[in-house]
Amino acid sequence: MKHVLFLGIGLLVLSGCSTVASVQPIYHHRDLVFLPELLGTWTSPDSSETAEISRGKGKFYHMVGKKSDGSSEEMYEFGLTKIGKTLLVDIPEAGTGGNEKESCPKKAETRHFFARIEIVDKDHVRVATPDPKWFSDYLKAHPKAVRHEIQPSGQNESVTLTGSTRQVRKFLKKHLKHGDAMFAEPDEVIRKADH
Repeated sequence: MKHVLFLGIGLLVLSGCSTVASVQPIYHHRDLVFLPELLGTWTSPDSSETAEISRGKGKFYHMVGKKSDGSSEEMYEFGLTKIGKTLLVDIPEAGTGGNEKESCPKKAETRHFFARIEIVDKDHVRVATPDPKWFSDYLKAHPKAVRHEIQPSGQNESVTLTGSTRQVRKFLKKHLKHGDAMFAEPDEVIRKADH
């Protein structure tokens, strides 16, 4: 997978190939939510990289990620949705292009990477990415739970959910009730203080 810098709602760095993504967005437009408290500049406590979040079109957000030296700005439009009581961010990312690791499977379609977010307070957010091992193990044991593809990715596996938005939302809603099992340990993100 391409190195993805996402600091919008916090700093989320997905690197390597082992991922969980969906071919379809995990939201219908009617499911999008806009929370103005997510606007601003965010960083990780142990990083100097930042993400500036601003309002995009409609209920979408616009994010510009900057590395510590100010170079390699990466821009993303993303949506925020609720499934049950859980807030999830959906970041569309083309699976082709530069900076992909040679061992990563190439994808022609746009994939939607998603993560769970928890707003702790106005200056603190937690971001948790899906756990590829949980998804892989569960879908191998329950192959009809939702349409999907599992591909080897180095020592791990990548999971792409290929069902419709409705099917993916239904699957996630059912399993979000299991708490943290389907997500990795959350990353802490803080609002960058103005100088």
